[in-house]
Amino acid sequence: MSDKSIQEKFIREISLNLLGSQSVFKPSHYGMGKEPADLVWAAGRCVAIMYMTSGKSDFEKKRRHNHAQMHEWIRNWQQGQVLQGPKIALGYGDVDYIVGISIVGGFQCGSMIDDTQVKYGESNHRFGKQKLYACATISDSVFLRLSKRSVGIRDIIHFFDYLRGRGDVVSDDDAIAWIDHWEQAQAAQARNCFEPILPPSESLNEAWRQTRMLFHAIRTQPIGEGYVNHGLTLDLSMGDAVWLSVAERSLALQIASPGETGPVLIGSSRGVSVYHLNVLVAAQTKFIPKHAVYFQSPGITMISSLDFGTDNPVRMFFIGGNYFGTGVYNALDEFRQKMAA
Repeated sequence: MSDKSIQEKFIREISLNLLGSQSVFKPSHYGMGKEPADLVWAAGRCVAIMYMTSGKSDFEKKRRHNHAQMHEWIRNWQQGQVLQGPKIALGYGDVDYIVGISIVGGFQCGSMIDDTQVKYGESNHRFGKQKLYACATISDSVFLRLSKRSVGIRDIIHFFDYLRGRGDVVSDDDAIAWIDHWEQAQAAQARNCFEPILPPSESLNEAWRQTRMLFHAIRTQPIGEGYVNHGLTLDLSMGDAVWLSVAERSLALQIASPGETGPVLIGSSRGVSVYHLNVLVAAQTKFIPKHAVYFQSPGITMISSLDFGTDNPVRMFFIGGNYFGTGVYNALDEFRQKMAA
């Protein structure tokens, strides 16, 4: 299989797994067969641009190749070229934050934060010409591991912060071990929130799988007579999605079985960054209020009806508010402050 075929397969696989994958796209080419990036991940006024290089070249050579492409595109972007995707067109003025992700494959790979590639000391950074807030080189196997955890851009910045703390090239084994430990910590934290009502032996694998499938299917959600943009989903982290799945399963176990006495409607809410996560579980669809007060703005509400049993509930998502990922912006600002310190 050629390098190009391997790269295309890799792009398809990570595109399917990332949270907010509806805004992950291959940009249009610009003359002479050149393209701005191999993959673009847009979240409101934050855009992650990804460059991929594999082969037998050493790590530093592949890293330099990716960075040369990235900086060439950013210059062209500043000079008026438009970042064009199937359903999106972004001029440089439409973006406040740029995240650079250099992905390298092949032999002698690793991951590192590229602090020398960003002018962290520049004042009024976001509104000036230098909008590259964060940049890192990540091996393909590590980035694939991240994507399979259904991460969002906030999670990528968290991983960048891990690399920043290491201060050197991190081996694939060490990076993957950190990702696995981090995922387990997210699940443990969510379980602790519902410890009094969630049996330790209760498996959450299926609930987590179904939640990921729902997030990947989201485009827009109808509310009233109009539609609400899906932008808020791009601000979500893997931890948010895990909490939703754990909350749903925990609450479903509290619903009374047919013929028994107990609750037929139960809910839980959690404040995250600048939005709320809400879960509402009902024994049957008829018990769900027509005008549920859970629709906070901004926020995401998961509603589950157990008409067909706790193991296969009917799930729905409602997105409240036309809002774009300030949580992502806050994470980037915090990261930048650490880098500049």
